[in-house]
Amino acid sequence: MARATAYSINTYFMAIEERTGLCRPAEIAESMGVFLGSGGPLLRVPSFTLGSMEVTPLAMANAYATFAAHGLYCKPRSILEIRDRENRSLDVPDEDCTQVISQDVADGVTALLTGVIDGPITGRTGAAMSLADRPAAGKTGTTNESAAVWFAGFTPDIAAAAWVGDPRGGFAHPMKNLTINGKYYKQVFGSTLPGPIWQRSMTAALEGTDPTTFTLSNEWNLRPARGVTSMSSLVPGLEPVPNEDEFIFDNSVKPTASPTVAPPTGDTAPTVPDEAPAATTPE
Repeated sequence: MARATAYSINTYFMAIEERTGLCRPAEIAESMGVFLGSGGPLLRVPSFTLGSMEVTPLAMANAYATFAAHGLYCKPRSILEIRDRENRSLDVPDEDCTQVISQDVADGVTALLTGVIDGPITGRTGAAMSLADRPAAGKTGTTNESAAVWFAGFTPDIAAAAWVGDPRGGFAHPMKNLTINGKYYKQVFGSTLPGPIWQRSMTAALEGTDPTTFTLSNEWNLRPARGVTSMSSLVPGLEPVPNEDEFIFDNSVKPTASPTVAPPTGDTAPTVPDEAPAATTPE
């Protein structure tokens, strides 16, 4: 799973969706504030897990903030403070927060997404988005034909999402053969423009603050490994094939039954070409 996430291999996550079904993942996403940009419910279609729905950057940033908060979802609020004309501070309603996923699951996702940026896997799609002395987690995203490209991510303190596309319609006007700020792009990917936008925005927003680290639950221990011989996975039976640049996930939750879907074997071919080798819109 670490490799599939770092390389953004679509077919791996389609195999997971075959196990989970269409409804529950969409319900979880909606519990984290992810709905269609129109405000309607997410469509229960197979391509959902690859990020085919039209959602807003605010929704994606808020969902990623939920992972950073160990599964605690807080409805977005644009008001920091209210003052009257005499500069007196008025009360602001408390945040509306709900624990929507378990801390262990949220921390497992954080562990995976830190690997996209700061992990040891060579060729990971978010390698260039490191925040130097700050740990960060994130995900590139590229729709079919580069109709739209994304990068979403978070630190322990802040979450953000960057979208790049043509407002006239991405499939009619894809991110291909473009000159932007004097530079020609044959094709734009999630790490090409949205990634650097996210990185620079996060760097500016965090300037002057002390770096903090992710505090994950005791269930998770993500570390580089050499000569990996075994690992567990968020989804039993869908473990990635170990190699010298693999992660070990120490997760004390063991499968209670044999998997009903055989794990992928060999190198899984990506369905969308990306930096190395594929990317999808953020899940």
